[in-house]
Amino acid sequence: MISNLVNIVSANFFDIPFDRYAAIMVPVDLAALGATLAVLWLYYRRQVPQTYPVSELLHLSRLFVTDMCSARLFRCWPWCWRPIS
Repeated sequence: MISNLVNIVSANFFDIPFDRYAAIMVPVDLAALGATLAVLWLYYRRQVPQTYPVSELLHLSRLFVTDMCSARLFRCWPWCWRPIS
């Protein structure tokens, strides 16, 4: 089981197999994700621009901290994503 501790303990206590648990929880998770995105879109729709100039974005190499992370870890570790000033 992959979930929070209460769901894992409950599923184990009631002998619910993973496939049945997933069949129930995947639609619930998708509905929660959809509701979250809908509320965020309704709340922020006027603040989010339709387009933005891509040329003003920092290049990925400028975000990479070379003294702390190697190129292989670039995509794996979130603390590598710090702007270099």
